[in-house]
Amino acid sequence: YRFHANYSKRRDRQSGRRITVHGFRSTLFSWAEDNGYKLEDIEAVIAHTKGDQNLSAYARGNKLEIRREICQAYYDYISGNTLPPSLV
Repeated sequence: YRFHANYSKRRDRQSGRRITVHGFRSTLFSWAEDNGYKLEDIEAVIAHTKGDQNLSAYARGNKLEIRREICQAYYDYISGNTLPPSLV
C-alpha cells in the first residue's frame, strides 16, 4: 500500500499536526520492537530495503506470514481489540 502524495498535507484532528508516512512507520516500528518482534521482520513490514546490494539480490523472500502477523497484531492493538503480545 502506498500513501497518496497529498496525504502529507493531512492533519491530525486533535493536535493539528501534519500526518506523515514516516510517523506511521516509526510508530509501528517502536510498537513492534517493544513487543519482541525481530528487527528484520519489522523492516519487512515497514518496507525498508536491505542496505547491502549483494544481500538484497539473494534475499528474495517476502516474509508474508510474519508481516501479516505483525500487521494484524498492530491493528488489533490500535483498534483496542486485544492486548499487545508483550502483555499476553
